[in-house]
Amino acid sequence: MTFKARPLGEAENAFIRAALDNGGSLSAAYRTAFPHVRANPAQIARLAGRLARRRPIAVALGRAANRQRQAVERAMERFGLTQDSTCELLAKLAVTELREVMDVRTIGKDGERVQQIFIFDFKEIAPSAHVAIHRVRQTKEGITVELADRIAAIRTLAQIRGWIKQEPPPANQQMVLFKVVK
Repeated sequence: MTFKARPLGEAENAFIRAALDNGGSLSAAYRTAFPHVRANPAQIARLAGRLARRRPIAVALGRAANRQRQAVERAMERFGLTQDSTCELLAKLAVTELREVMDVRTIGKDGERVQQIFIFDFKEIAPSAHVAIHRVRQTKEGITVELADRIAAIRTLAQIRGWIKQEPPPANQQMVLFKVVK
């Protein structure tokens, strides 16, 4: 007797897509694929885990994970990222200080002393400090400059060295360190 697996349904395919899109959170993928299911987080986690262990879904998720891993390896090779170069970059992020990209000066204005923020000309900023500049935006209020999260860089370096064991916070967490308003 031959067992033939049934094709995956729309919700199961949505679960796979959501798991791939959200970075692998099975619970979040389950909530996306099955929004009508009312359950607490522990129940959702159990249901999601059970669904992910089904052979066709496990195979699809495994293949996608392999493709992602291979893509990351190709990109790292193409850009010459090694453990040493990554640690060097993290160290630059960890030690860059605000005073390397801006200054606060007290000036006389209409008989009063006022503090103003001055951003250095980008040609004057050291290349090692440029690495830490995450984003520069021109807004109606002035210029917003965001530097990379120093604490996250230090935490990641400490983990690489084996000094701490906790997971780093998500990479999308950045801190706005200063805002210049004209």
